[in-house]
Amino acid sequence: MYVNQGATEVTGIDLEIAHRLSLGDMGRLTTKLDWNHAISFRRAEQPGDKETNLVGTIGGLSNWATSVGEVPRNRATVSTNWTKGVHSLTGSVDYVSGVSMLLRSDNYEVFDTPMCYYGVDGDGYTQPGGLPKFSNWTSKCEVASWTTVNLACSYTGFKNWTLSANIRNLFDRAAPYDPSYDTEGFNSQLHNGFGRYFRLTASYKF
Repeated sequence: MYVNQGATEVTGIDLEIAHRLSLGDMGRLTTKLDWNHAISFRRAEQPGDKETNLVGTIGGLSNWATSVGEVPRNRATVSTNWTKGVHSLTGSVDYVSGVSMLLRSDNYEVFDTPMCYYGVDGDGYTQPGGLPKFSNWTSKCEVASWTTVNLACSYTGFKNWTLSANIRNLFDRAAPYDPSYDTEGFNSQLHNGFGRYFRLTASYKF
């Protein structure tokens, strides 16, 4: 027996731009932009379910009738690479926008006044599993945006060898707090808890 399981409709923009610039004797610059912009994300788990746009939210919190995860509105990476002969240096910036944790609807209605599930509502009530002092951390009831900077360099001056060094999260930006991840304290679907870290590699081609 087959059962209809509703539908998902997604619209957005994926943009990739690259620009190369010759610096003559000073080498070459290559700049890239990768950008993902979500416009609409709607899901009906079952035929007839109420649909709301879940972009910019944690879907299953915004609309309790869905099992949708995090839907950030924007993700982007901008990078610039300089190369000259056996030398290469790259700097990049990664960005992921914030997501709201407001409860806006269930399968029966869209609420006139959204409620912060992990905070305290207007009547001083906290949902089961919520954190009554969460509003002390943020007045926006959201997982904040996250921007990190990275550096990488490589050297190919030794025959058949490539030596590389990489620094991720150069400024050691902590991942934004997310109360729904009570063990990690951060949203592992959007961020990581590594902090600043280094990697050195050497590869040899036979």
